[in-house]
Formats: sequence, C-alpha cells, structure tokens
Amino acid sequence: MKTALAMMALLGTALASDVVTGTSDNFDSLIEEGIVLVKFYAPWCGHCKKMVPEWEKAATELKGKAVLVDVDATVEDSLGTKYGVQGYPTIKAFIEGGDATDYDGGRTAGDIVSWASKVSGPAVRDLADAAALKELQEAEKVAVVGFFASEDSDDAKAYAKLAKANRMAHVFGAVYSADVAKAEGASVPGVVVYKKFDEGKDVMSEFKLDEVMAFVKAASFPVVGEIGPDNYRDYVDRALPLGWLFLDDETEDVNEAAKKALGAACKPAAGKISCVYLSGTKYGQMAERIGLSGKKFPSFGIDNEGEHFAFDEAKELTAEALTQYVGDFVAGKLVATVKSEAVPEQHTVEGLTTLVGDSIKDLAFDEEKNVLIKFYAPWCGHCKKMAPDYAAAATELLGKATLVKVDATKEKELGERFKVEGFPTIKAFIDGDVQDYDGGRTAKDFVSWVSRMTGPAVRDVTDAAALTALRETERVAVVGFFASKDAAEAQAFQELAEENRMAAVYAAAYSAGAAKAEGVAAPGVVVYKQFDEGKAVMPEFDVDEILTFAKAASFPVLGEMGPDNYADYTGRGLPIAWLFLGEDAADGAAKAAAEKACKPAMGKLSCVHLSGKKYGQMAERVGLTGKKFPCFA
Repeated sequence: MKTALAMMALLGTALASDVVTGTSDNFDSLIEEGIVLVKFYAPWCGHCKKMVPEWEKAATELKGKAVLVDVDATVEDSLGTKYGVQGYPTIKAFIEGGDATDYDGGRTAGDIVSWASKVSGPAVRDLADAAALKELQEAEKVAVVGFFASEDSDDAKAYAKLAKANRMAHVFGAVYSADVAKAEGASVPGVVVYKKFDEGKDVMSEFKLDEVMAFVKAASFPVVGEIGPDNYRDYVDRALPLGWLFLDDETEDVNEAAKKALGAACKPAAGKISCVYLSGTKYGQMAERIGLSGKKFPSFGIDNEGEHFAFDEAKELTAEALTQYVGDFVAGKLVATVKSEAVPEQHTVEGLTTLVGDSIKDLAFDEEKNVLIKFYAPWCGHCKKMAPDYAAAATELLGKATLVKVDATKEKELGERFKVEGFPTIKAFIDGDVQDYDGGRTAKDFVSWVSRMTGPAVRDVTDAAALTALRETERVAVVGFFASKDAAEAQAFQELAEENRMAAVYAAAYSAGAAKAEGVAAPGVVVYKQFDEGKAVMPEFDVDEILTFAKAASFPVLGEMGPDNYADYTGRGLPIAWLFLGEDAADGAAKAAAEKACKPAMGKLSCVHLSGKKYGQMAERVGLTGKKFPCFA
C-alpha cells in the first residue's frame, strides 16, 4: 500500500508541472497567441537534463506572462523537421502567433525570464523625423518602416499589432509625417523596407495589411546573395526553393557575368525562389547533390524539397537562358533531374517490385494504385530481417496493392526526395497521395495495414459469431452499436472511422439485441481488447469523445515496453512512467502496486514495465541508479 501511495504521489508531482507538453496534435493551438517558448529536446541529451530545473522554475515564474513548452523531438520528429531542429536543446520563440524565431538568451531561469520580459516592450520604434529615420537605416541591415497619418489611425494600430507578432524576426519603425513619407516616395498609409543591399529600399506598391509580411520577407533577402555557414539556416528557414549558382574561384570576370545574369533571372521570381551563389571549387559535393557534375563551373541548379533541377552544363549561363529556366521552374514546367540506376527489364518478381528513379512516376504516382515503398540498405540488419515478411506480403497482396523495394544507397535522389533518414523506411502511396507507413513489420501487419487503408472504414458485425471472430482476430477493436445504419449516430461514427481509419480497427453492429447482449445502450461504443478486463464501455455516446476514449482504452494500464512497441508509446504524446523489474519474486508486487497507482491516471500517463537488467541504461537516463530493481520513475 505504501509503495502504491508513493508512486501516486510521484505521478501527481509529474503531472503538476507548469511546463506544457507539445505534440503534433496541440502544437498549433499552443502558439496562437502570447509569448511562447518551445524547447525541443531528446530524452538522452545531457544538456537537456541539466536545463530541466531552470526551465521548470522559469515556467512557474512566467505563469500568466508566457508559456513554456516541451517537445520530445525524438517522438515529434515532424515538428523538429518543420522548425529546423538539428541539435538539443533547441529553443524557438513564438510571439503573438508570429513565425518561429531562434531564442537567443541564456539557459538559467533568470535568463529565460529576462528574455521573455524584454520582448514584451514596444515592438514599433517611433521615428519622429527624417533624421531619426536615417539613423535607423544606418543602424540596421534591414528595417521595416510604416508611414501613417497618426499613431491613432486604424492602419497604424493594425501595423503595431503585426509588428508585435513578428518583432523577433524584423526591426519595425513608424513615421507619422506626410512630409517625410512624400520625401521617401511612400504613400500614407504605406510600408518601406530599407536594406543595405540591392537598391537600398523596396516600397510597397499598395498598403494591404495581410500582404505586408510576405512583402517584407521577399524584400529582406538580396535578389542573389552569397550563402555560407553563417546564413545557411536563414535561407532554409525561408522555406523557398533554392537556386544555386556554383562559381569558379579562378575566373572572376566569368563569375560576375553569371551573377548578373542570375540576378536578371531571379528578380521577377522574388518571393518564390531564393537565389544564392557560392564557391563550386569548395562546395562541389553540393553541386553533385543537386544533379550537376560538380566539375564544371560556373553552373546552376535548383533544389526544391529534395527534387533537383540541373541546368544543362553544356549551355552558357546567359540572362535569357536563366530567365527562361527559372520562369519555367516557377510555372511548374520543368522535369526534375534524377540520377538513377537503369530501369530493370522486369520490374516485378512474385509480387515484389524493384523501383529506380526513372520508374517512380509509373509505379507510385498512379492514382489507381496502392503502393508501399521500402527504402533499404544492403548492409542493414533490420532490413534483412524484414525482407521475407515483406516479400510474403507482396505475394499475398497481389491485385490489391503493389509492394516495392528501393536500394537507397544507389537511389540517393529518391531517398532525399522522400526524407529517408534511417533503414528500413516505408512510405505508402494511396490513391496517389504519399504518407508514412506506421504499421508493424510482419507479413500479417503489412496485409492488415493495406486492408484497413483500402477496405471499408467500418466492418459490419452481423451477429454474435462475427463479433467473437473480430475480438479473436484483432488485439484492439472499436465497435459501435446502433439501431440502424441510417441512424444519425451511425453516420457520424462512419465519418469518424473514415477520417481515422489507420488509428484503429472500426466495426459496427446494427441491432438492439446485439447491444443488449454486450451490456451497452444503442447508440454506444465498446473498445474490445485482448488485455486488462477485455473491453471498455464508453459511459455515454459522444462522437467528439470517441477518439480520446479509444486511445486511452487501447493501451493496458501497465504494459510491457520493448523495441516492437516503443514508438507506439512515445507516439501517444503522454509522459511515460517506467517500472524497471529485477526478474525476481519482488516483481509481482511491484507490478500490482504500479497498476493500482496508474489506473486513475489513464489517458494522462503511459505506465510501462521492462527488464531493469536488460535496460539498466534507460533507468539511468530517467534519473535512477540503474543498479537496484524493481524501481520506478
């Protein structure tokens, strides 16, 4: 009893933190307003662990003034990728729903609190006269200045709000003088971006508040700028295709002519593509990555999220040729350059298809085909282990889906295009749309996943025998009970299942007798499972709560954690309580105590058990000694 109470107290402390857990599901709502600092971390990161007490202290001190958020980037990898996270911890700031900016303060609670307080000051500098405007231009590389009739005008107030939301990305000023505006060639209301490159300033042709930031972002970068380690991240964060001009260090005159030609080509496409130049001699490997030879300079190519477009190196880099090329790219007329193995004479053998870059359009992007693509490396042990199951599934799914394999060590362009970072990686193409495969790795798992994706979203449970068969076949199944298929609740359940078909197996019985036999009212929902009590009955039918109920019920109160389900638990986006066992007589009592403690916290916490002897290092990571078992954290 004491052990259970101690565990419950520990869980209560963990759940009472003022730091908010960020996931893909709630992230957008967390950053909508106010001052929000997001820390991307990895559970194994020593610097992250060291920062935890300071982060917690700052979150408490800033309560009501700012929100501090934790994102486990090893779990929420899509968020980490979206915000350019490359190391841990990485902290991003969001001010009043604006774009993400890098947090540049210290890591103590005092530093964090000070930074948050500082950004809450005036976002717009008041420029009293022409002299103040000139001083701002000389001080800042890029400055955004609004021109208004008065500080009290509606346009000036809207501009101030916009500046507050984007204050960490740009310097904003405002002038309330028609004479100064006239001298600067600006309308009232109007916006000018002053900059220490190109023509020195860009005047917005017409003041439209919802277009100001797009104008500012386009004007804040040179038409053709030099790229290097210091500003590479700025260009990546711009989230535009990149046009790369690789120069020859030995031919300055030729280089200048090429830069001038590219400037003429890129100016009409400002805001749609970032054009940069760099040394081809030094960065020849980058030239090779985007489809160029890496040996002839100057040369030009475009990188767009893994798709590469290499300008013909046999042609001269003239303004006319580059303008045509960049214009065709923006218009979507160019065909991507793919360095690929030769297309094999026979694509498919016993259901399993070999894919190379030149054959992907025919095999994957056909809207009438359902395709799984496995990216593998010949040396990868997990790939070799999975190969027989994948081949067996390919044979079983003949006529229903095409299973494909890609040697990512040879087809590097395809790997980059689909953001393959480890092996094996499996992508699914369903009706022409690409998504991550998130099923298991046995033949049965592949067949089940494809069937769920391509078959009916809700299975018909016609009688008690069908329900028994479903329960015996599926580890977890969400079953709705309705008076008829036409009932409004049944239609809502159908829509929910179609939108979330990969999250669970859904079925429905349309019989009051079937509902009565299962002890549930119609309409009602039961989650059947092959663990714990065997089923969980939803107290009251509410279509908006079904997913939450099903997610909570789909995991055991205390489940065994291992390599096969680690991603399932981390993907829940909940804190994890770890019970490390010693593989002796004390384990039973510890599991019973942990289960009792965790049951009231279902849906708020994932509780798992695993071998402490085998996973002692994990115990150390969560603050335990890793030597004494059973233990809990």
